[in-house]
Amino acid sequence: MLKILKEHTASVESQVKNREKMVDEMTKNANTQAHTIEVIKRQIGKVKSQRKYLENEELTFQERFNTVQQNIAKANEKMEKLVVILLVIN
Repeated sequence: MLKILKEHTASVESQVKNREKMVDEMTKNANTQAHTIEVIKRQIGKVKSQRKYLENEELTFQERFNTVQQNIAKANEKMEKLVVILLVIN
């Protein structure tokens, strides 16, 4: 009977050690996943910041483009007026 109890105790201790190892591995895995999530969150923050910067740059370039187009249109009008004046003079 004592032999059976010793074997059972050894079996239970082995199971406890195995469970402890499994818990340790799961804890490490959870910590790794938590770290990965934090890294991804930082990357998302950077991408959002870059997106906002690029959107602002796009607006700036669109405003510049519109200004250039307006200046071209004004210059074309002036040229047309000059052409009309030159035609009238000749």
